[in-house]
Amino acid sequence: MLIWFDAGVTGIAWRLGVDYGSSHTVAVLSRPGGETPRPLTFDGSPLLSSAIYAEPDGTLLTGQDAHAAARSEPARHEPHPKRQIDAGTLLLGDRQVPVTEAIAATLRRVAEEAARVSGGADLDVVLTHPAGWGPTRRATLRAAAESAGFAAPAMLPEPVAAASQALSGRDKSGKPLLVYDLGGGTFDVALVRDTDEGVEILAADGTPDLGGQDLDALVVDLVRRAVEERDPPAWARLSTPATPADRRHFRLLWDNARLAKESLSRRSSATVAVPLLEQEAHLTREQFERSAAPVLALTVDQTLGLLRRAALSPADLDGILLVGGATRTPLVATLLHRAMGGPPTVLEQPELIVAEGAVHQMPSRPKAPATPQEPPPPTTPKASTPDATPASTPAFRTQGARGPKLTGAAVAAAALIGGIWYATAHASALNATPPGAQAFGIALLVGAFLVMIGDLARAGRPDLLLIDGRGIHMRRIRWGRGIQDLSLPWPEISEVLVAPPGLPLSLVVRTHLGPRDGAARTGRPYRSDVNGYELCTLREVGASPVQLRTAIAAHRPT
Repeated sequence: MLIWFDAGVTGIAWRLGVDYGSSHTVAVLSRPGGETPRPLTFDGSPLLSSAIYAEPDGTLLTGQDAHAAARSEPARHEPHPKRQIDAGTLLLGDRQVPVTEAIAATLRRVAEEAARVSGGADLDVVLTHPAGWGPTRRATLRAAAESAGFAAPAMLPEPVAAASQALSGRDKSGKPLLVYDLGGGTFDVALVRDTDEGVEILAADGTPDLGGQDLDALVVDLVRRAVEERDPPAWARLSTPATPADRRHFRLLWDNARLAKESLSRRSSATVAVPLLEQEAHLTREQFERSAAPVLALTVDQTLGLLRRAALSPADLDGILLVGGATRTPLVATLLHRAMGGPPTVLEQPELIVAEGAVHQMPSRPKAPATPQEPPPPTTPKASTPDATPASTPAFRTQGARGPKLTGAAVAAAALIGGIWYATAHASALNATPPGAQAFGIALLVGAFLVMIGDLARAGRPDLLLIDGRGIHMRRIRWGRGIQDLSLPWPEISEVLVAPPGLPLSLVVRTHLGPRDGAARTGRPYRSDVNGYELCTLREVGASPVQLRTAIAAHRPT
């Protein structure tokens, strides 16, 4: 998946970068006059909690106000709306709140603070999102931003923003940078590279439900082991609250566990106050790291898997960048150092780098490629070819070269001609050959003839690849299988991978559907991995990586 971005200014002096996260939202404002961009502060902190709380009259509270109100009625509280982006609506107490409205409440708080600091000036807004988000999720986030008052916000993948900030002012090495992003509720990892045209994502992966909250849960479990035996009934009330008072104690316990986790990133021990039991649990960093190691090892394994799929090794990287508040846990850097053979880059404020990078990067719409020379129409029935897009957005169509190829056809033809010549020149000797040997020789000649015909048919009916405003469409003509069509619309596509130079030249499309569901839907024997389909090698369709990347960027909806 290639994403191009230019760092040129747009003529508006005030720029706002917003990183809407699972646990916290960060906004960085670039002031006029070339001053250093500074984060906006909320309740004295650059981290605005993304939590919301629905009051009985329908008012949505945000940030610390939401957390404070949740202690009285936790059922009206949603601490991580971003993780519910596919839900459509949230049930908060007796109210159903659309997800877009829940996200907009937090973004509206950002818009109000930005307007206050800038004096109501026009803002050029850049909103970041996970690299793996498809068009539907991005559209939900954009709709929430527009509802909050941001007019036509630009969208930027989080690893692109982080890499832009980290690589700013550095010479281009040509090597990929690995961005390891462990936030409050999600984990994302991406390979990015800075080029003369902009920043490109080579590959990305992640887990949408793994983050700092899971580490908080480990601390709560350590507390349970320490105090449960002292008062089992009280712990049962605390861990499975049934009354408003018990729910307040439950929320307080988790807040204390989060503070203890953060303390253990700086100190060798921490104390957790246990409400309701009126006791304290003493924890050490060694205990915490023993519990956290299996969870964090999953992220390291996923990182190594991404490198393997990209045919890269740690030595091929320009560096490893740690992003997200949960990377403050020292064990993260330790495990990555062991696995990668080198230390990652540890940031002083890993929560801010995505929003800071968004200020420097304003996505520009890629230029539509020039209309390519249309090859002769395929010999297969035109009815099965997806419709092209309107003339204002010309479809990108390419297909393999026609005509015989000096491959299997040439070998088979040579074998066939040689066999006929030998049979003619040695007819008398062949008459003395046993019948079984004669039958075997005839079978070889027939097989060579069939291979030649099949390869000639393959050369005369090349593969066809079409990229238009509706999606990516592929037609294969295979000897013995007939015509194979696969049409993947953009809303179903989560990621498009075009191998960069130096790697196997292939086009891989990953979908929101699993490969089994996709195979059942299409009924086509396309080669698939756990996430999608390898459509073709680029040589099969006569296209270059640059051509495909340009076409995808021009036609994929933003």
